[in-house]
Amino acid sequence: MVAESYRRADDFGDMRIMELQMPTNKMKPGQWYFVVECAKCDEAIPFLEAPSPEDEPQVKQRQIADLKCPSCGHVGTYAPALMYRDQAPERKAP
Repeated sequence: MVAESYRRADDFGDMRIMELQMPTNKMKPGQWYFVVECAKCDEAIPFLEAPSPEDEPQVKQRQIADLKCPSCGHVGTYAPALMYRDQAPERKAP
């Protein structure tokens, strides 16, 4: 089971990513997330809530291991250079 974690974004250290991965259906509209692109299928994988670039322009990141892609199931390890921040879209009015 994937658990959400709200630790400080610069303190996720060497934890296994299975404990941090954000299910896409649980993403909060307008919230910033750390994201990597799957090494196999190139789908974006949001894995942890992140501060906005305005709040914290420089964020220390570490290698993430055992990140499972929700699209294709590939499990990979990702270096900090492959991580970026992205903002979840706002909800559209009905």
